[in-house]
Amino acid sequence: MLRYFFSLGLAGILPILTTMDQSTYFLLLSLPFFAISFGLMVNPSVEILLDRIDYNSNGYRLFKIFGVMALSAGIILSVYFSGDINRDNNKLKDMRLIMGQLKENSTISILPEMYEDWSLHTYYARYKNISLDPDSEQQT
Repeated sequence: MLRYFFSLGLAGILPILTTMDQSTYFLLLSLPFFAISFGLMVNPSVEILLDRIDYNSNGYRLFKIFGVMALSAGIILSVYFSGDINRDNNKLKDMRLIMGQLKENSTISILPEMYEDWSLHTYYARYKNISLDPDSEQQT
């Protein structure tokens, strides 16, 4: 079974190595097969470790309580901070003023220095599907 899934993963990768178009999205389709084959490979070792756990010990109870508390804290903090904008607050304020004057699916010109500000691109694309194009007249 291990060889089967590993072979399927290789069947997805090896043809990509021979082509000129080596995009990562082609590779992504074969990664689950490698993950399954890796899981099958480490499964016997993990089963041995799981058999050695004493589920009635104080250490296991502490581990379980800590895990539940950490998961609960993560969920509570995510919900609590979900509407809070701390990062790029000034950029978002400026962007909202500009977007009030623009139509959806439009393209605006930006300075070439601003072109590599990828968060700016994503904010405009997320809120109004606006594309940013560097002003070709100002490029040197």
